[in-house]
Formats: sequence, structure tokens, C-alpha cells
Amino acid sequence: MSLLQEARLRLVEVGGRGSAFSELVSLARVADYFVSEPDRAEAERLAERLRQDAPWRSVTVMFEAIGATCGTATLYVTRRPGMSSLLEPDPSVASRFCKREHFDVARTVTVPVLTLEEAARRYGFSDAGFLKIDTQGTELDVLTSGASMLLCAG
Repeated sequence: MSLLQEARLRLVEVGGRGSAFSELVSLARVADYFVSEPDRAEAERLAERLRQDAPWRSVTVMFEAIGATCGTATLYVTRRPGMSSLLEPDPSVASRFCKREHFDVARTVTVPVLTLEEAARRYGFSDAGFLKIDTQGTELDVLTSGASMLLCAG
């Protein structure tokens, strides 16, 4: 365990509504957890919950969205908040799924946006060992905004 503690594991989740990614909780004692959640009320709730649910070495909640460029964007908060996105839901696509109403927009809010590289610089996770992205359609934007951080094998 001491080797893991010395490794300074940094785990990053982009789109962190709800709770920590369950598969990572077993690493809580030896890991710093960074999560991006641009819905302010959910981010504040998440900050409290993460600290209560597991003994993370540290928890950092980023109140910014992660996207293609720095600035601001519209967050489309849907009836089922876990389906919220910086992209407006397309009814023709959503209608293909059961529970289409989950994709109905309940409200919009303007949120700050950082690129993955800027967030890493600002919050100190440029050497993250794990990245989980769940952003309802902007995953490629997130990845390309942090391209210099990604290692390519092979």
C-alpha cells in the first residue's frame, strides 16, 4: 500500500453527477479525485457527498465544464439531470430511446468552460492516471482539448 500512496494517483472524472465512479472507490485512500460538474447546485452537493462516501486523499470539484475552448457555454439541464450536456438534445435522436422525456430540457444555464489542458494546469492533474468522460456527446471535444496529456501506446 505504501507504494500506491507514494504514486500520487490522480483520478479525473468529467461529468460527475451523482457520486464517484464506483470502480475507483477502492483506490480512495491513495488517490486524489478531481471531478468536473458545471451545474453549481449539483457540484456543491457532490463535493459534500464525495468526502462522506469514501476516504479520498483529496477531493477537488471543478465548477467548470470541460470543452473544446475556454470561455462560457450553455448547459442544457434535462428532466433527467444525468442526461444534461453542452449540446442541446436532438428530439429526433432522443425519440429513438425509451424514456425520451428524460432528454427534455428543464432549464438552461450559462456555465464557465475550460479545456482539459487548462483545467489540468489550474487544478494540478496534468499527470492524471485515469480519465472518465460522460458528457452526453462532447467526449471528443474533451479529449482533443487535452491531446498533449494523452499517451498513445503502440
